[in-house]
Amino acid sequence: GKSLFDLIAEQFEDRLVQILLAVAALSGVFSYFEMKSAGADGEGLLKSFVEPLVILAILVLNATVGVWQSKSAEGSLEALKKLQPSLATVLRDGTWIDGMDASDLVPGDVISFRVGDKISAD
Repeated sequence: GKSLFDLIAEQFEDRLVQILLAVAALSGVFSYFEMKSAGADGEGLLKSFVEPLVILAILVLNATVGVWQSKSAEGSLEALKKLQPSLATVLRDGTWIDGMDASDLVPGDVISFRVGDKISAD
């Protein structure tokens, strides 16, 4: 599967998310200059940066939910793959055996497959 960093980075590839990041950065810059010109105190500082902080908080929450959903979907897919048996039609010792579990294949077995069949390997 993908690393946690890749999953997080993937959440910020969306164009709308990138626009919101840019808006948060611009809002932060404007808030900084507004605060500097007004000579804001501690309370004014917080009020100045509410908008960019709220946008960033929403983006972080969005990324968290996106990573959680990706991990959940990945786990579900792996569980489904385990439920689906990997069977093969095999020629062993001159006899065709239909529906043999792929994990029982040995070197020297001849595998028969048709279009659309899952090919058992490794």
